[in-house]
Order: sequence, then C-alpha cells, then structure tokens
Amino acid sequence: MPQEIKNSFGPVETVERAIRLQIERGNLMPGDRLLPERELSRKYLVSRGTLRKALARIAAEGILRRKGRGGTLVVKSSERVTAGRVVTNTVIFGGVFEWALPDMLVQHPWFYEMYKGAEDAALAAGWNIVIQLGDSLRRHLAHLRESGTARPAGIILSGHEGEALAEECELLGVPSVLMDYPAMSNLFDSVVPDNYGSGQLAADHLLRLGHTRLGTVAPRFEGKPTPPVGIRERLLGWSDALTNRGLPVDPSCQLVVDVGEDDRISNKGARDLHDFLREPSRPTAIFVPAHIPAINLYQACLEAGLRVPQDISLVVFDHVPAASSQNVKFTTCLVDREMMGRVAWECIQSRVERKTHVVMKRLLPAHLVEGQTTQRLALNVGV
Repeated sequence: MPQEIKNSFGPVETVERAIRLQIERGNLMPGDRLLPERELSRKYLVSRGTLRKALARIAAEGILRRKGRGGTLVVKSSERVTAGRVVTNTVIFGGVFEWALPDMLVQHPWFYEMYKGAEDAALAAGWNIVIQLGDSLRRHLAHLRESGTARPAGIILSGHEGEALAEECELLGVPSVLMDYPAMSNLFDSVVPDNYGSGQLAADHLLRLGHTRLGTVAPRFEGKPTPPVGIRERLLGWSDALTNRGLPVDPSCQLVVDVGEDDRISNKGARDLHDFLREPSRPTAIFVPAHIPAINLYQACLEAGLRVPQDISLVVFDHVPAASSQNVKFTTCLVDREMMGRVAWECIQSRVERKTHVVMKRLLPAHLVEGQTTQRLALNVGV
C-alpha cells in the first residue's frame, strides 16, 4: 500500500484544524462535550500538551470553554458559518489553474470530462453548476471572506492548491471536495484516481509483454523540488510492482524532466531525454506517470532512431491531449473522469442534505487501454 504522506502543518496546527472543521461541519454543536483529553490525544496521535495548546487556540475565540475536570464544551459555532445567504443549489466547479477556459478545455480534456460528469448529475437533480478558474475562484472566496453573502451550496476543487482553498471554504461554512489531486492530510473529502494502483497496472502490463528492463520518465514542475503527490504515488505503485516480481528498480532507467509553468518541457529536459534514450543500457519499455512529457518522449524516441513500439514501448497515465498527440494512440492507464465529477458532486449534495459530515476519501480505479505504443518484447531488442 502507499506510504502515508505527511502534511506540512505542525502537530498543534493539525489538531486545531481537525477540531475546527468538526465544529464548522456541524459534527460538534453548541452544548456538545468533546471527548476526554486522553481519548483525543490517542485519536490525533499527539501528546496531551500538544492537544491542550490546540484547544486553547480555539477557546481564545470563545468557541470552546475549558472546564477543568468537567472537560471541554462547544459554546458557539463560528460566526462565519452562520452568516451569509446561500445561493440555493448552486455549486462552483473550481479549477486552481491559470489557464483561460478555452485553453483549459483544449490542453486538459480530462478537466472537461470531470465537469461534464458533475454537470450532468447536478442538472438531473435540479441544481446549477458554474466553472471558475484561477483568479476568478480566488476573488470569489475573497468576497465571501469580506461580505459573507451569496455563499454557494458547495465548491468542487481541482488543482495543486486545492487543499489550502478547501480549508478556507470549510472555515467559511462552504462544503468542499477535492477532486483529482490527492490531499496531503485526511481532513477533507476527496475523489481521486487510484494512483498507486495505476502504477502497478502499467508495470504489470509491460511485464506480461516480456519487458524486464523498465524505466520511467516523470515531470518536475517549475519551482517544485519534487513531482506532485499523485505522480509520486504512481511511481511508488510502479516500483512496488517490480519489487514484488523480484526485479530491481534501476536508478539509471528513471528520469525526471523539468517542466515550465506553461506545461512545456524545458530545453534542459529535452536534452536529458535525448541523452537518456541514447544510453546503451536504456530501458525497453517506459512508464510516463503524467501526460505532459509523453509527446516529447515519443518525438525523442524517433529522433534517436527508435521505433515505437518495435524498439521501445510506452505506457502513459491518463489522456494525451488530441491537439498534441500527432494521431498517436498511446497505451494508457485511464480513469473514468466523468464518474469522478459525478461522485464529487454527490459528496456536496450529501453534505448539504444531511447537515453533518464524515470525511471520506474515494479512490477511482484505472483501467488499461491498449494503443499503438506497446507490444511484446522482441528477442533482439536492447541487445
């Protein structure tokens, strides 16, 4: 199974956020008594000293009252939750991306599929749904902070900054769900691909085709020291699948290429790709855990005199945009994005109708679609 991913908050902040969200979501109401400190410490895996610091922060705002041996009581909900007017049955489909909407739908067709799934389900139930991207979404949240009026029934969030915005939504009393991008903590609803299983799926497919010298080419985005969480989970599933088959993960067959803010591979990344493919010990099959370097890799293979798939096989996670695919049908690990959108909307609907909330993480499995970029290993390939 994937290793637990630590969040970037300290233990006091993590416990404080968790308790606040229980109050904001209505799971703890005025008059309710919190669990004894001993049980809360065990629940959140922290010392009682850390727990008390977190409780003191919330109590300083008048939301909790500490009563010594009498425990801790909820005395009021956040004013930000009760203030404001809800725009009945309107859900925002938010993308934390800096693309204009037409470009977003062309460059990232998976986004449209997720929106379509959410829209179809929402309209069938008589709800409204609107798209907001980047600065438009941030301005809307800023307006809610300042005025507290015209709150949507919920917000579906997709993008690398989604978790930070989800926390803001919850503290404003707006139900939210993270979609597609895994959360670093377990405080928020999320609907995400089974990234770990996708890496295993790609490895198993190539192993069945007879490949044993296997490699990866993953993107690293500008300003980030490592690839995003989802990509790291796919790579972990990939490496575990090889290890379980008794195959070593050869570091010389793993490449990370730099990608700019425009989702284009850097000049250095292109040079690294060419050098990688010209190594005598190059892999006979490569898994690309994100679509961005797929076309660059395919072109680099051709420029290196390698035929795809006769000389080298390629498996890609998710869609390769049709606008840049050069009519190549990649073998892909696909997730039902429309289903992801439907499930995300159902999370919002459930929270609105039930009033209380238990955090849920929903994993959607991937399935392999064979294209033109994989075939059984020929005996003379790589020799």
